[in-house]
Amino acid sequence: MVIEELSTRTPLDLKPEFDLQSFRELLNPLLGGEQEQVLFNTVHRRKDGSRYPVEINLQLFDYGGEKLCLALVADLTERKQLEEEKRCKEEQCRLMLEGIPSPAWLVSRERRILAQNKAAEMVGTKVGGYCWGSIHGTASLTDEYKISLEKTGSPLPGTRCYFCCGDEALDRNEPINSEVELAGTIWDTWWIPPKPLVGIVCGIWMNVNSYWNYRPWGNPGFPFFQCLKLLLIAKQHSNA
Repeated sequence: MVIEELSTRTPLDLKPEFDLQSFRELLNPLLGGEQEQVLFNTVHRRKDGSRYPVEINLQLFDYGGEKLCLALVADLTERKQLEEEKRCKEEQCRLMLEGIPSPAWLVSRERRILAQNKAAEMVGTKVGGYCWGSIHGTASLTDEYKISLEKTGSPLPGTRCYFCCGDEALDRNEPINSEVELAGTIWDTWWIPPKPLVGIVCGIWMNVNSYWNYRPWGNPGFPFFQCLKLLLIAKQHSNA
């Protein structure tokens, strides 16, 4: 729309989700002096009738003794597209996790559990918690991290298990496999950076004691092939 066209229209002509009453209710806190600004998301309608998401910041200001309303409008189309792409990638990784019979987690660089599969839920971990606290408690922390946590109640930046290979896998951008012994159990661990997601590592723990014969140098079994499937999908995304 050109300026001349816009000057003949009202905000309601651009905002199909609002009518006169609902728009007045939105403005009341601003007009009554209860708020200095009103921030909200809605959709705007273009001249051709198509719609796009926007974020609007409404503020009152004095202009020559007259109260006028200033609207700062940000087009959210690109942000929404990025959010949808991220959601699809996270959903894809969640589905990959569900296909792994052993405990598996998506973990951020800050060691927060972002997603997990059913097998992980059975060992008592929770989405949103620190992986080192949810999976092993503080037993696998170094003395430095453990003492600080006991004294302050808050973890030091970078707190992690002594055997964690997550950062190394992310920095090298390739999977890392290692064996870990905890409380008499040997775990075959995989640290895999899923290529669709940045700054996130997939941790897979397989109990060696219970499936020794299924290891890749023995009789390859389902857990190992699920790891290979995850690696294959990651490679496909890296080459796309």
